[in-house]
Amino acid sequence: MSSMLNADDISRDLEEAEKEMYDMLKNSYLTIYNSVVWLGYFYVFFVSLLRVAIEGTGAIKTNYATVSWLLRSCQQTVFLEIIHSVTGLTKPPLLPPSCR
Repeated sequence: MSSMLNADDISRDLEEAEKEMYDMLKNSYLTIYNSVVWLGYFYVFFVSLLRVAIEGTGAIKTNYATVSWLLRSCQQTVFLEIIHSVTGLTKPPLLPPSCR
């Protein structure tokens, strides 16, 4: 009889499995989110540096026009950071992302 599971054991196992699944999905989402944002900023930095290296200091004046679309997109992800704080996906306080 000890090998049979009762309803409490099944319920507890189900809750643990749901929590593990939620944590796995949360970590996967945040890893992908942070990687995409990092790659965006890295691309902006790399293109800016490359243009200055190739075209000289004259590229500094026109560089923003080249990378502005991606830079704006990366900056707009701050909105998602606020959503992450509000929904509890991340633990940082709400104020720092709001001030950006």
